[in-house]
Amino acid sequence: MKFRNLLFLVLATGMPFFLYYIIPRLIKITTVECYSQYGPCSPRLSQVIRIDQVINYASAKKLYSQKLRQITIVEKYTLRYKFPSTLEIYTIELKPIYGLKSMLEQGIANISGKGLVLSYADGTNLPILAINTHLPDEGTYLEDDTRNAMEILFSVTQLYKVNTASLNDDNMEILLDNGTSLIFPLDKDRKYLIGSMVLIMDELERMKEENEKDVGGLVKTVDLRFENPVIKY
Repeated sequence: MKFRNLLFLVLATGMPFFLYYIIPRLIKITTVECYSQYGPCSPRLSQVIRIDQVINYASAKKLYSQKLRQITIVEKYTLRYKFPSTLEIYTIELKPIYGLKSMLEQGIANISGKGLVLSYADGTNLPILAINTHLPDEGTYLEDDTRNAMEILFSVTQLYKVNTASLNDDNMEILLDNGTSLIFPLDKDRKYLIGSMVLIMDELERMKEENEKDVGGLVKTVDLRFENPVIKY
């Protein structure tokens, strides 16, 4: 009876150790599958996490956890084992919603909604803000003024067709497709600025429709830096 109790005690205490430490080192991983919230992982991410050699499950978890923590576009990840020899990776990938272009160098920095520099590209279909300084490093966050300017730009692109946008020392200028230039300060509330812009643009459109003034193509600048916005024809 004592022997049975001792054997049971050994098995009870040793089994968790065996399951947690030994088995993961016996399982061989030959395939890695990667998924994001959009389906298969992006080509860039898939390239980074491809498997080059057969390794055990414990080593694979450690290796790919290290890799995933270093990839800027990965916000969260989960690793799972799939019988018989596959490691499944589930990620939440950050997607860019802005582009940042420097007047001093080539390339476009892809920026997340939180102002994180995700990657670089030769071009993009995203709204682009031009700056007169060098592009920030991948994995860093934009300065407050730049991020505020990009949020304003994004809001404007939801309402009007934008031609170009550039960031200056204390303001941002957006040129619309119709030729009107919008000038925004960087130290005022974004929602207030967008609201003011919409009121002004709606009023100008109303004037055009009522033929009070042929404003089409005549409004050169809407300057929102002042308490009373300045409209130049």
